Amino acid sequence: MRTEEKLYGISGKINNNIKNIGYAYEGKVIKNSISGYLLKNKNIAGFIEMLEPMITEVIALPKKLKAFWNFTIPKNYRDFN
Repeated sequence: MRTEEKLYGISGKINNNIKNIGYAYEGKVIKNSISGYLLKNKNIAGFIEMLEPMITEVIALPKKLKAFWNFTIPKNYRDFN
């Protein structure tokens, strides 16, 4: 990517004042939804840590699909709810 394109992309976002863009759920999805008793076991806690990025990706997938099907926004736009 050329420098001009990067600067153009940044300059288009400078004055954006977007609110309510959603909850930052990365790393918290499974820990907030299962019992703390299960996290005491080291084997189960390690397995849950391996599952966390996959679950987060599944939850974030609709945002990527919104950007893919909407041709009026840039492909890397992720500021919608």
